[in-house]
Amino acid sequence: KTTKLSVGARCDDCYEDRIRLAARNLGLDYIGEISGNKREREFVFKNCGHTKLMQPSKVLSPYCDSISCGECQLQIFKEEATSRGYEYLGKTDDPNYKRYLCLTCLSVNEYQPQHMRTGNATCKSCYEKSLVDDLDKINCDLLETHKRGEYLVRFRSCGHTVLKNSHGVRTRKTDWCPICADKTFQERLDLLGITPTGVGSGRNKEYLINNCGHTVILRTDEISRGTLICSTCDELDFKRKIESFGLQQLPIKGSKSGFRVFRLPCGCTQELGMFSAKIG
Repeated sequence: KTTKLSVGARCDDCYEDRIRLAARNLGLDYIGEISGNKREREFVFKNCGHTKLMQPSKVLSPYCDSISCGECQLQIFKEEATSRGYEYLGKTDDPNYKRYLCLTCLSVNEYQPQHMRTGNATCKSCYEKSLVDDLDKINCDLLETHKRGEYLVRFRSCGHTVLKNSHGVRTRKTDWCPICADKTFQERLDLLGITPTGVGSGRNKEYLINNCGHTVILRTDEISRGTLICSTCDELDFKRKIESFGLQQLPIKGSKSGFRVFRLPCGCTQELGMFSAKIG
């Protein structure tokens, strides 16, 4: 009679009934308290029969419509790892990552379980080993890894170091060094007496001819062959030679390749081959 009920007073039986009902809605069977543990209660999953200790608040106010079984989830992690050639070791400091052992090279790495489930988990040690094998095919050595997907490699033939991505390493099946190639290409430009203007893209780019100041569009294979013809100078030279013979080129397209229409000294027009017109 002298005890006063506080505002937070509750009926223990009603509280237990609330826990039992909430557990049933989550697919759990409520067992009850365990001796020596006043904060947690024991529950049993109806689907698998595994038990789990949880605070009643997690059942009364769950984050989602279901609660996962830790033992079943652990078994799933192990099966997924085995199917991908790994062994599940356990948790890490990051809750999103787990520790796995690669059964091929016996190295330990951290992966997200979803990557292991979808098959996107790649062993770093095995990957770098395969990368070294690919580099050996193109006569290169792996020096260091800058970041994921970028590697510093050294060409054995010249000793140059180049930063390459994994795609460039695996698709390039030759010991072609870009530094040596750029040097050779610049020597060919100097030999031809041309300078790139920066206009154009791909294989066709514009170059400035140093002697005459005209620009010309050249392909890389034309530069490699070492042939250079300035179309502007060639056209001016052609015009100068035909005019010396009294010929005048008309803006009419010839019927065949290498032929043009000219006005002759007598005033008549005739289609001539360019070589014939050039030599009079």
